[in-house]
Amino acid sequence: MDRFKGKKVLITGGLGFVGSNLAIRLVQLGAEVTIVDAMLPGYGGNLFNIADIEGKAVVNFSDVRDKHSMNHLVKDKDYIFHLAGQVDHILSLTDPFPDIDINIKGSAAGGGLAQCIPLTPFSIRLTGDIDCITNAHNLAMVALTSRMQH
Repeated sequence: MDRFKGKKVLITGGLGFVGSNLAIRLVQLGAEVTIVDAMLPGYGGNLFNIADIEGKAVVNFSDVRDKHSMNHLVKDKDYIFHLAGQVDHILSLTDPFPDIDINIKGSAAGGGLAQCIPLTPFSIRLTGDIDCITNAHNLAMVALTSRMQH
């Protein structure tokens, strides 16, 4: 996995479960990691999740819907893992506008500069970039497995 050594990586939703495990593994692989998280109540973001890499990654408390912030944060990044999103199924059924606002508008706020994209089956069909998506998922799962064994 020398692919990430010395690379500048941005992870949106990086203080959540998957994002934090991905961040830990990427730091271990030598990447320069920037984490973006809005810390919205109920969405799983927690600084404790990245305690293992405290001081080794940059954390930016920002919302993916903030176009100005995201345009600044995506500059000069080699990889972007977009994991931020509204994931409450019940809310999406009763009020679809937060989904549209966070998941669609938020994805567009960074200008579409990502080499890596959200980890969903839809994104694989959309782009065909299965290697990138698979590698990101595997990194997160390897990191999680490693942490559970300690």
